[in-house]
Amino acid sequence: MQATFEELLRPDNTIRKRVEAHIETEYKQNPAGFAERLVMGLGSKFEVASMCCVLLKKYFLDSRATTELADQDLENLRNALLESIDLEKQPLSLLKRKGDVLSKIYAKLKKTEMLLAYLVQLADHAEPKVRQFAMYVFEILSEVHLSSA
Repeated sequence: MQATFEELLRPDNTIRKRVEAHIETEYKQNPAGFAERLVMGLGSKFEVASMCCVLLKKYFLDSRATTELADQDLENLRNALLESIDLEKQPLSLLKRKGDVLSKIYAKLKKTEMLLAYLVQLADHAEPKVRQFAMYVFEILSEVHLSSA
């Protein structure tokens, strides 16, 4: 599946359209399996992991998503996402993508206080990139929270 996601990033529009159709078909036929493959892609190279975050939001976490994940699936997704975050090695742009997904998961689980506790710990980190990540997720979380209120 990683090769499919890599093809999605190619500049050839014909290839991208074919891959998009394949992804859409796979999603419709087996949403749980598709979500699992997206989760596996979170540990891939930057471009693939970033695309997996976008697709997770589009198909499962966005307010317009047609498939609703069960709480246990959301918990599994949250755990996999947290395991895939490498605050030292991953670029801030990828961490932000993962932070977007993480904030939506916690909001759907109605457990934002758990995410806040995690972010408070990160906000005191010595590494500036980690603090930037925490502040970014604080911002996203507040937007998600305010829009759902």
